[in-house]
Amino acid sequence: MPLPLQSVCRLPAPGDNVAIAIRRLEAGEVLDFAGTARALPHTVLEGHRFAVAPIAPGQDLLSWSRPFGRAIRPIAPGDYVTNRAMLEG
Repeated sequence: MPLPLQSVCRLPAPGDNVAIAIRRLEAGEVLDFAGTARALPHTVLEGHRFAVAPIAPGQDLLSWSRPFGRAIRPIAPGDYVTNRAMLEG
């Protein structure tokens, strides 16, 4: 049974396309994205962001109704939203 998004993350503002994990989410956990069940392809650490809607290349990443980055490739719901500097850190 897919987990409801509100049980594992916070979506700061309506219209945001990324959410903030409130606990560690393991790869393979199944979440309910607007009625569609999807297994997470990657582990998402607590406090990190993941997509809750499809994001096209060039589209802004939105949190708190503010852009904080831009997609450089297609991002699917459940994908970990990060950049090279974060991964190296």
